[in-house]
Amino acid sequence: MEEECALAEKDEILRQYSEDFEDNFRIWHARSENGKTGNFHIHKVFEITFILTPGAECQIDNLTIEPKAGSLLIFNDMDLHRVRCPADLPYERYVMYFTPEYIEKLCTEQTDLLRCFFSRTTPETAYLPLSVSEAKRVREYMDKTIEYSGSLTDYGSDLLRRCAICELLIYLNKIFFAHYPIDMPRRHADYRRAYMAMRYIHENLGEDLTLESISAKMFVSKNHFCKLFSDIVGCTPMKYVRQCRIMKAKEYLCNGFSVDDTCRLTGFNNLSHFSYIFKKETGLSPKKYAEEQKQ
Repeated sequence: MEEECALAEKDEILRQYSEDFEDNFRIWHARSENGKTGNFHIHKVFEITFILTPGAECQIDNLTIEPKAGSLLIFNDMDLHRVRCPADLPYERYVMYFTPEYIEKLCTEQTDLLRCFFSRTTPETAYLPLSVSEAKRVREYMDKTIEYSGSLTDYGSDLLRRCAICELLIYLNKIFFAHYPIDMPRRHADYRRAYMAMRYIHENLGEDLTLESISAKMFVSKNHFCKLFSDIVGCTPMKYVRQCRIMKAKEYLCNGFSVDDTCRLTGFNNLSHFSYIFKKETGLSPKKYAEEQKQ
């Protein structure tokens, strides 16, 4: 009973940390005169942050990026990240959040607006530097989207906002794939199935996940699912499960969960196996990783 109460308290901390959003879509322009402190977090929405001032620092997983003014940060709902800026510097940015389901309704078989979010194969691709002309155009699209978001009761304003969002995401995908020439020959339906599998994995990391159980949930054969998933995501489903469990373990350890609780909640269940895999993937034991996050 005492252990259950402790876990319930920690789950409440994690809920606050994970950032939940009631809206399907939000966009705003903000400026902080005294920098910004940021904690590591994951949220169930996709995020675009358009940095306007120098001096910010972004950490995603184990990678640290110093985004230039006039650049973009692109996060999906699986990125453990934080953005900070020193207290003696102003921090100005545009931020846009949306659920993938909201944007998916705007996609067509020919044009997948979520393509750049699904195809990010490494943490480095979360950062998209822009030319002066590209940054100017992105800002125009964001200003237009904010304008149409402010008066959604006016006739046609909802459609105008959707059009503005489409313009922004079409342009974003074009400059993303010009900068990161990733080959993506698969159909939109394949990306959706791969994404649904990824979402299922993330929501069930504490369960006994096998190739058989995941492919059955996707209503495809094991062999077909394995090839489809590997082609799109860049690794096998079970390797992806392991990577996600390690990422989730980092999330728990960052928020004060014990190594034992973290092992159990991420589906490893065997402490020695968990410690071995965690150190193999991160170079640190779970305990050492947790200690370093407190510094």
